[in-house]
Amino acid sequence: MTGANISGRVRVVARVRPLASTEPAGSEFITAEPSAPDTTLRVEAHDGCVRGYHYDHVLDAGASQEETYEAAAADIVESVLEGYNGAVIAYGQTGSGKTYSMLGGREGTPEMGVIPRIARDLFSKQRLNGWSASVSLSFFQLYQERIYCMIEPYGPDGKARDCKLTSEGVSGVVETYVDSPSEMVAVIRKAEHNRKVATTKMNMVSSRSHACCIVNVVRSGPGWDTASQLYLVDLAGSESVDKTGSEGVSLEEAKKINLSLLALRRCVTALHAHEAYVPYRDSALTNLLRGALGGNSRTCMLICVSPSRFNERESIATLYFGLHTNSVATVAVKTVWKSTEQLEEELASLHQRIEAAVQVERLLNKKMKGLEAQGDDGISTLHLPPPPIPTPDSLAARVPNDWLCPLTEAPYTDPVILSDGRTYERAAAEAYLERHGVPPCGVAEGVKIEHLLVVVPDMNQRALMKRFYLNESKDRLRCWG
Repeated sequence: MTGANISGRVRVVARVRPLASTEPAGSEFITAEPSAPDTTLRVEAHDGCVRGYHYDHVLDAGASQEETYEAAAADIVESVLEGYNGAVIAYGQTGSGKTYSMLGGREGTPEMGVIPRIARDLFSKQRLNGWSASVSLSFFQLYQERIYCMIEPYGPDGKARDCKLTSEGVSGVVETYVDSPSEMVAVIRKAEHNRKVATTKMNMVSSRSHACCIVNVVRSGPGWDTASQLYLVDLAGSESVDKTGSEGVSLEEAKKINLSLLALRRCVTALHAHEAYVPYRDSALTNLLRGALGGNSRTCMLICVSPSRFNERESIATLYFGLHTNSVATVAVKTVWKSTEQLEEELASLHQRIEAAVQVERLLNKKMKGLEAQGDDGISTLHLPPPPIPTPDSLAARVPNDWLCPLTEAPYTDPVILSDGRTYERAAAEAYLERHGVPPCGVAEGVKIEHLLVVVPDMNQRALMKRFYLNESKDRLRCWG
């Protein structure tokens, strides 16, 4: 059962990280616009052209982790607790601060990221409102177009779990129930150690896979239950191989990462242009995120960019991606389920109605048997109306054009005169053709329509009639008919 809908669009929050220690001071080309510091980024390209990029919220290099959480995820957590699906997706170039924004530092410190803060509020707001809810989560990575469970990567047999993306979600991953924010964060931190990482020239700990944490929240109230999902996605960063210096396995990983992100950009472009076809199936990543992109979800795209002139090309590409994403429409549907008690009451009511219908059927059967025992006179008391007598016009309306006589434009009503099914019309046509030296078409059986004195000509009969008309003038045809 569904409740109220929330129509809107994907919200985009842009975050600019500080300059890295390896980047020269004063090389920033992206700054917050002084006139609108919360919504606009000022970008000065290498050719001197200055442009403003407008988003729902802008976080400059001095923004805190708490500000990032409030801008990107706080209201989505509220919606998830109310029964709506949500998603927070971090996108950007490698080394732009995505994983730091999502996970951050140790819990209880200002460096704590978006995901630990979500865990904190999920449980604290439940207790504050007196709600009863169960929270479970699964954590997996998409590595080279394959899904791997991160909570328990290996099954009891010691082999990697067989995880697949299906129409129902992701099968084969481990789902864990948690009772507190600390337990939830501990599961995520432990799972994060199983993520594929590598060292590149741009990042000491470069993620080589897309990580996705799905949080399931089922909340119970008086007479109802709500069920919702929250997708927390830390995408691997796009790479320029000439800058990262990837080789061997890292190079193959970079190819897969860039291809999946290219598929994501194509889907966003198609949604931005309101195209009829969106290529979700081009990649496992886009197939996984199709609900969050233009589907049943309240979604925030956290785009992370580097302010350094060295990364100008990649940062501007990320900003353009954010502009397109900002126009993608979403419709979040609230899912409310009736409580077990209400369902049991409805089931009992249905049983009562079925029993009443059975009693009525028994009475009718008993009455019918009594009428049959009275004989024909008893049955006649039912006063059934006589069947309607068909007229030529009603017959013509019920018969397809191919079954109408082309001479009279009425259904074929001549009786069958031979065992092969020929009618008087056919006999006349064959006699005429024989007089003019045209051989007959051969034996063709008519098809009788049940309950009607109608013989339907088959293909051979129609072909014979056509040859008859082609060899007969209109005047003689009128006289013959």
